[in-house]
Parts: sequence; C-alpha cells; structure tokens
Amino acid sequence: MLYTAQNLKLEVALVMVTFHPDRQVVDRISAALQHGDFIVVVDNGSNSNELNGIRTLSTEYSGRVELIENRQNLGVAAALNIGVRWITDLSRSRPFRWVALLDQDSLLRPEYLTEVASSLNRLAFVHGSSDPAMMKLAVLGVTHFDPDSKLTSDPLRINRISVRNILELPVRTVITSGSLIPLSSWNTIGEMWEALFIDHVDHEYCLRARKLGYHVVQIRKALMTHTIGRSSIHKFLGRTVCSSNHSAFRWFYFVRNYLLVAPKVDWRRDWRWVAREGRSLVYRFFLMCLFEDNRLSKVAFCLRGMLAGFVYWSPFRRFESSWFGPAYISN
Repeated sequence: MLYTAQNLKLEVALVMVTFHPDRQVVDRISAALQHGDFIVVVDNGSNSNELNGIRTLSTEYSGRVELIENRQNLGVAAALNIGVRWITDLSRSRPFRWVALLDQDSLLRPEYLTEVASSLNRLAFVHGSSDPAMMKLAVLGVTHFDPDSKLTSDPLRINRISVRNILELPVRTVITSGSLIPLSSWNTIGEMWEALFIDHVDHEYCLRARKLGYHVVQIRKALMTHTIGRSSIHKFLGRTVCSSNHSAFRWFYFVRNYLLVAPKVDWRRDWRWVAREGRSLVYRFFLMCLFEDNRLSKVAFCLRGMLAGFVYWSPFRRFESSWFGPAYISN
C-alpha cells in the first residue's frame, strides 16, 4: 500500500493534552484537524473559562472533536493514556490505525501529513512492507522549530554532523509532541508510564520500545513549531547558550524521572542515552544556576527530586507518593 496524505488522514486520530491553555489553543486544534479525522483533547484540571473555546469547537465539529475534562491534574502520561484508550475504542468502528500526540502549544505545519506519508513509504520500501507491525515501528517523530531559541531539534545538527541527503534516521528517543504511533505497536509496547507524571514520559516509552526490538525514527524536516520552556539566550565565555527557564516544579521531575528511567534502560543498547541525558541534565542545571530566576528554589527542588528518585528504588517505594507526590502534583 502506498501512503498518501489523503488516505493517511482517514487513518490518523490525534490526542492533545491541555493544562490551563491559552485562547490560541482553539486555532491549534483546528490546524491539527487538517492532519487527522478526529481529535481527543484531554484536559488536566483547567477552569471553565479556559475550556469554553474548546467546548464550542467540539460542538461545531461534532463527531470530530471530543473534550475529556479531568477534574485535577493527572499528569501528561495519564492524560495521553486516556486519550489513546478513547481512540482505541473508536478504532473498532472507524478506520483508525495511527495516533498523533500533541502538546497544547504545538502547531503542526501544513506539510506535516505529506512528509509523514513520504517517510512511511521510504520505510516501507526498506522493510519490504507497509504494515507498521512488519516494520516494527514504535514511533515516527518529527523535528520541531523553537521560535524562542530559533533552533531545531534535528539530531544531526545537535550532534554537529553535516549530512544533507538523509531525510529520516533511527534515533533512541523523540519528544511526544508531533509523534505518530501505530495503534498496533502501542497495544504491544504498552501505555505511557504514569508514575513519571510529566518529564521523560516520551523517552521512557521509546526506550522501552527499543528494548522490545522496535524502531524509533525521526523525520529531519521541521514539521512543527514547539516551545521548550521559556528559552532565553545568553553569552558565556564567548559562546551563545540557551537556558530553558523551567519552573522549580519541573526541575523536581527532571531529576526524579531521570533516576527512575535510567535503571530500566537496556544498557547494552542504550547506555549512550543514559550518559548523554545525564550530561545534559548537569549542563542545564549549570545554566539554570548562572542565568535563571528563583535559583535557590530550583536547586532545592532538584535535591528533593534526587531524594524521591532514590526512595522510589528503595524498600520505601510505597512511601514515595505520600512523601513527595501530592506536594508537586498540586502545582
């Protein structure tokens, strides 16, 4: 089967997770509907005024937009699982074979589905089958452009490799937003790990898939606008550096979840991810201490995250949620 944007659109459903969204989220949902026949918006405890626009949209696009309202913030992982379960149930009566995952601030570019179809055709040629199960495809991720830092997430650029004729390549992990997942693979690999709540949810899923023999592939072309934190540019020792300005709450999960995910990795295959992610965490911590506001609070949350990570893998795991969870989940 040859993939085209037209036939792929009928097979793609989308899941977007929202948390106190801005008014422009309605425009991003409308844009997402150009690339799929149905979208589930799973909200994590936003107030009624913040959701009015989405409710109106779900009425206007009846049968194509569904809003699920959680009364509290259940975390990104749980919200994604709720959305994909909804799509899985719908797939029994509608021809959905793929689910695309989105953050509330992500905007897919018009050529997204065309480029995805082209990449799937190239992967089908390599593997001799267009069936995702035969390709052992876990996730097809996309490169994003960050309008704050003016940088893309092209893995070859990040690793300072200059190659022009590679259109997609195997990677260890991709970010959640913009990624396309075959439902057949999701059913085999399993759901997102809800204990992570927010950060490293996507990395853990990709690494678990690779451990099971699946492939994670990233398209090099920037097909999505997506902001990582609130990036700010600084000069340090003659170099330009970028600091993300995440909240102290997020630093808790950066540290804790790295300590939760690293021991579960297939070290023979993905020890480089553990080393690279650990190095990146230290580097971002260094930039945070140099350039960001509320540094003392963020350092304190890092230390608490470290303690929570160690407690999770200790005999006291059952106390980790009561000791640390509610104080941070409520943020």
